[in-house]
Amino acid sequence: MQQIIRFSLVAMALGLIGALPACGERQVPRASVSGTVMVDGKPLTGGQIMVYRENTNANPGSATINAKDGTFAIESCPTGEVSVAIDNSMLDPNRGKGSMVTQKSNAMMAKQKEMMNKQAKSQGGASIPTQEKPEGTYISLPEKYRDFSASGIKLTIPASGSKDLKVELKSK
Repeated sequence: MQQIIRFSLVAMALGLIGALPACGERQVPRASVSGTVMVDGKPLTGGQIMVYRENTNANPGSATINAKDGTFAIESCPTGEVSVAIDNSMLDPNRGKGSMVTQKSNAMMAKQKEMMNKQAKSQGGASIPTQEKPEGTYISLPEKYRDFSASGIKLTIPASGSKDLKVELKSK
């Protein structure tokens, strides 16, 4: 009988521990941000910007890059130091035609999007939107820009937000 009671108490304690948030986990403040993505000093003509705060469970922020002037606006962006990924491969007229680079890029973006959607779902957030008919003109960019960890783009987002972020990319 004592073993059953001990087992029940241990099971109950483990259940309660599992219901608690992870140690050190905290809500990441969010803010509205907007800015411009430039390539070699000219506006990027379409694509997607994604902003991710590493080492947290914060949902990433994302927005479509305006095809006319390279501007973007993210309503709910994690604040603090963030990593940025830029993708305009959806504008590539040769996308999906079987090249190894295209297949690798598509697989990398699908994996990244799956990770972000899984994280958003676990926090009760919305999935990353997909754009049915992308607008803009494709500009070849180094593949590294599509990956948060490889892009090398870091920004500090103030708690009050920002209306003049500048993201500078090099085409080569």
